Amino acid sequence: DNALSDHELLQWAEREVFAQSVQLAAAADARLKHPTQDPQDSNGPPPPLQAATYPHAIAKLMRTFREKYRDPHLALAIFAHARSLSTYSYVMGCTTDAYNELIATRWECFRDLRGVYEAIYEMATNKVRRDNRTRSLWENIRREIGSGAASDDGLYDVLGRIDAMVGKDPPRRDR
Repeated sequence: DNALSDHELLQWAEREVFAQSVQLAAAADARLKHPTQDPQDSNGPPPPLQAATYPHAIAKLMRTFREKYRDPHLALAIFAHARSLSTYSYVMGCTTDAYNELIATRWECFRDLRGVYEAIYEMATNKVRRDNRTRSLWENIRREIGSGAASDDGLYDVLGRIDAMVGKDPPRRDR
């Protein structure tokens, strides 16, 4: 919130959010490859795979780049970067809140129904929980599209598939 420019915020994110994610992922991989033989090391809880603030930071960065700096491309890039940084980054950072920001960005900034569908499909495929905000975003999109969708069979099919995915939540996997 205190960044003076989008460039300054991006530098901060790379240094404070993503660099820490890479360090924690490397440490987790090292633990898997070389489990400790020292019984003293196994007494405490294992170190975190990602910082507890990581998923909140991803969603907040996306929202800030979209709303404050009016840069939806950078908002999408933050999600893509978190998704591709590491498996840990994707699983622990691309949570419901980040997907909601992805959906909001794709619709509000680009009116990209196909992109909204892909985001919701990816959520369903990866068992990312849809919440009330996901449903609210979808209801608003559906309302904006209006009843004209019934005349376009392809669009109507996409709308129906998204309705089914948003309405039926997968078994809960809190991430």
